[in-house]
Amino acid sequence: LRTEKERVFAAADLLIEQKEALFKTKQDRHSNQFTTADGKYTVALGYRTNDGWDDTVDVGIAKVKEYLKSLTTTDEGAKAVDIIMKLLAKDKKGNLKASAMIQLEQHASKYGDPLFIEGVQIIRDAYRPDNSCQFISVSWKDENGVKHALPLSLAAMDLNA
Repeated sequence: LRTEKERVFAAADLLIEQKEALFKTKQDRHSNQFTTADGKYTVALGYRTNDGWDDTVDVGIAKVKEYLKSLTTTDEGAKAVDIIMKLLAKDKKGNLKASAMIQLEQHASKYGDPLFIEGVQIIRDAYRPDNSCQFISVSWKDENGVKHALPLSLAAMDLNA
């Protein structure tokens, strides 16, 4: 299985290079997807990515929290603090969610406070995604247009099918 996975990734590298040459672009993607012209079959491959942050993230969080202290004087400010604190909440592994940082950045732009913007920028610059494993997935659409996944791992295979 490992040999076949390596063979698929090597073949995909050639396809990715051809796609980049055709469209005159270089993509920094963690995954790529290839679909047949009729849209019936799709192969996706790449890396599963975990959010990661370097130690400067805590400096950014501290600056954002310092800014938040100035908002707690009004009811409207208290609501904003609640929203922003939820975006700064860490997951079970102690990491921030990158998707929440996009929303945090939007709030910083909206409020326009230099301290808030600086804190969010430090957080953004601290982002260090980590590839956890390679994956290959295959799907097809049946005659009714319903998408089905082809199980490629032994654990995912249904013995009753």
